[in-house]
Amino acid sequence: MFDNPQAFASLDSLSETMIQVSNKAIAGKGGLAAPSIALGLGLLGVIASPFAALTTIAGYSIASKALRNPKVLKMMMASRKPNTIKQFLDGKFVTEDPLGQGFQTLLALTSAGTGRTIQMTGEEVAPTKEAIQETIAPVSEAIEEVKPQLANQASNALNQVEQNKLLGIN
Repeated sequence: MFDNPQAFASLDSLSETMIQVSNKAIAGKGGLAAPSIALGLGLLGVIASPFAALTTIAGYSIASKALRNPKVLKMMMASRKPNTIKQFLDGKFVTEDPLGQGFQTLLALTSAGTGRTIQMTGEEVAPTKEAIQETIAPVSEAIEEVKPQLANQASNALNQVEQNKLLGIN
């Protein structure tokens, strides 16, 4: 098929046409489903539980206004590079984006606090973990002792079922 130059050319032109068609925008069809579903769910939420839904609507409203604010967008899109030590020693205490730098510092501080909390929790749980392992140990040993017997009994039962099938016994 690919030895035929005409067939190859027609397939190539077909693929080009398909690419052009797939790259065309379908005006007015792309974003209609999600907003209508969200509106329906939102109205259902207001009817079912007005106070819970109103707090959600207030949160969406605040986020929507904040994300349209040029200062917030500038802070979100700004570089997060902190000052270098040389810049700091030269007297530059503030970066070009103090809000973004403050947000990044706040995030780093809260992340460090979360890590310390998780570490402390692990240290606190260690004695309980050891007590559980001591309690479970005899049961685990008993299970290990019984395993070969259970496997043998299961094998014998399967052999008996196979023999009954061969002999036509139900």
